[in-house]
Amino acid sequence: MKRSMKWVAAAVVMAPFAAMAASQTLQMNIDGMTCGNCAAKVKKTLAPICKEVTVNLKAGTGTCIYDAPVTAEQVLAEAQKTGFTITQKK
Repeated sequence: MKRSMKWVAAAVVMAPFAAMAASQTLQMNIDGMTCGNCAAKVKKTLAPICKEVTVNLKAGTGTCIYDAPVTAEQVLAEAQKTGFTITQKK
């Protein structure tokens, strides 16, 4: 299939926006963390399936930015492996 230069230029300009639209954000409540090592454990556990992970020890919260085909349910299931009580923030 032949593409015009105009089509190619538009695709190049829009590519970053298409990738951004695919990302999802999951905000979580994390109960049971008592130290920086706890927060690091959550981050390390989620790093393989999340593009970006942040954990706030003091607030007992975390955020995971992920792309399809990963789902929120998969992120939560992986997070539970840390031994902390982790639920989706409502």
